[in-house]
Amino acid sequence: MLNNLNDSLYLLAGAFDLFPDAILVVDVEGTIRNSNKQVESVFGYTVAELHLKNLNMLLPERYTQYHHNFVAKFFETTTIRKMGAGVSLFGRKKDGKEINIDIALSLIETNTGKFALAVIRDISDKMKLVDHISSIEKIKKELEQFSYVLTHDLKAPLQKVKALTHLIHLELPEKESEDVKTMISYINESVDGMESLIHGVLEYHKAKLTRVDSATLVDLNDVFDQAVKLLVVPETFTIKLKNTLPSIMINKTSALQLFLNLISNAISHNNKENGLLEISSTIVGDQLVFEFADNGTPIPEGQREKLFDIGVQMKNAGSRISHGFGLSIVKEIIESSNAQRIWCEDSELGGTAFKFSWNL
Repeated sequence: MLNNLNDSLYLLAGAFDLFPDAILVVDVEGTIRNSNKQVESVFGYTVAELHLKNLNMLLPERYTQYHHNFVAKFFETTTIRKMGAGVSLFGRKKDGKEINIDIALSLIETNTGKFALAVIRDISDKMKLVDHISSIEKIKKELEQFSYVLTHDLKAPLQKVKALTHLIHLELPEKESEDVKTMISYINESVDGMESLIHGVLEYHKAKLTRVDSATLVDLNDVFDQAVKLLVVPETFTIKLKNTLPSIMINKTSALQLFLNLISNAISHNNKENGLLEISSTIVGDQLVFEFADNGTPIPEGQREKLFDIGVQMKNAGSRISHGFGLSIVKEIIESSNAQRIWCEDSELGGTAFKFSWNL
């Protein structure tokens, strides 16, 4: 048992200030008898402003009328409370803002009475992270359900439509009219477009979720090789690296999706007899600038910003409609990673150059 609280607190004052957490010493009446400097960073009050004030000033108003019962119970039972006890606790800062806190409590006994030693930690950021992770898990479950609806409840009927048009084609006379051929072609093209749209919506939402995955150091040369192997590249189309690509901090799946979409976009929208795509990276100031330059058709300046909007329809080199999710996915990955922005301009090859800047 300590002889005198004031003398003891004087000796401990220097040690109190070494603690990273806020520390309060409270008597049985709930009066703050001492505190350390860290209370200012947690609650906004100075040590002088808290001295001999009631503990209720650090609590949300909805708790103040009941809190004296909790104080009395603590001194009666003298139960030590450790950090992380699992109970949601809240404090009130000087500006009135509520914060999530965690408290460890211990008893100090002196010849002048009992006192509570409270170690208080602001865990607001931690709770926000917990809520964020919880919401991400909820989104993932919803996406799984959404994926099932897209792949089964929507794609299955489209496949039936396609099968029925094929059967109709078989049942028609050998010399069917050109009008009928055209209508069947339109139906099949519409089905293909809907399947492409469904796939694009799903991939876009998957891209939004990759931002929560951890980034690792990824060699983009390996990503390039893997992307080229996964794509069906026409024999008349050439893809090459102008220089060795660097390694960057990015989610590996996002990096592969980025390359797949930009390369496939260049292939789909190139109507030249011998298509060409050159990929390069250069250092500009404190940034890396990546370029995917092709010799296809240049994009008019007034249409360039719209390319990255969700669902923008464009005709590819085969005159088929593309719903524009590929570039929307690219933009989502860029904006949720360590990159600055993505844009397009005329390329030196005579077509379009897609560029994005990456922080070093």
